[in-house]
Amino acid sequence: MPRQFFFMGNKRSGTSLLVRLLNLHPEMFASHESDILWILYQARNEWPRRYQCYPWDGPLGMNKTLQDCAHIFNSSPSLANDGKAIFNTFCRVEEHLRRLAAPTPPASSIKWVGDKKPVQQSDPELRPFIEEHFPDARYLHIVRHPRAVIASKLEAVKTWPVVPEFWKKRPEFVLDRWALHEDWVLQAKATMKSPIHTLRFEDLCSKPIETMEGVFAFFGLNLPGEAANFLVRDVKPDPNKKYDSFLLPHSNHARRIMELYQYS
Repeated sequence: MPRQFFFMGNKRSGTSLLVRLLNLHPEMFASHESDILWILYQARNEWPRRYQCYPWDGPLGMNKTLQDCAHIFNSSPSLANDGKAIFNTFCRVEEHLRRLAAPTPPASSIKWVGDKKPVQQSDPELRPFIEEHFPDARYLHIVRHPRAVIASKLEAVKTWPVVPEFWKKRPEFVLDRWALHEDWVLQAKATMKSPIHTLRFEDLCSKPIETMEGVFAFFGLNLPGEAANFLVRDVKPDPNKKYDSFLLPHSNHARRIMELYQYS
């Protein structure tokens, strides 16, 4: 049975690039924003008639998983007070999503499975549920300079058909949420027994081989050649540069987090 891994931090921080790199390893699979933990959390007492979107996210990932995996949810027993049923449903959903994304390699070769939902998986409300049912999980935390995070979210509001509602608020509010979500990660590091590996998006881009060797080592794996080739060929050394002109609002809360990760 594969072990589980999850993400922590903020959206627009480089998680999509990180997932793409992880999925180049034949022994790893991360689904792309399936919301499976949020779905299971809502169904922990009984299967709800209607699922609610996570408050700090959009509905697209959750709705797609409910559609793609309806046959799994409809055939699963009640999850109430049954930790094994929750774990097994997670594994069935992840394997189905893996097969939809890439029918090979065979399931027997997969050692790690996870989902990319960094805010949800950092949330103090969900963490006890995750820890109870996935006690052997590991966590990846990727952090990015908030100037690039906030600017890219505001940019997405203008071009994406659906975004989390709070992205539409004033930059000051979006920045405060960034800081709060990063505080959630710090709280998790102080209280959780599960290993959490932190990397900066900027280091992933400026020192890609070294940084990803550290990530794969965290899972007891080696950097695969395909991932190394991708890093050399496709990763830009300074993708934050296009956001240099964005004026980041002042926030003492955010400034404290920035100093911790050596952001000026």
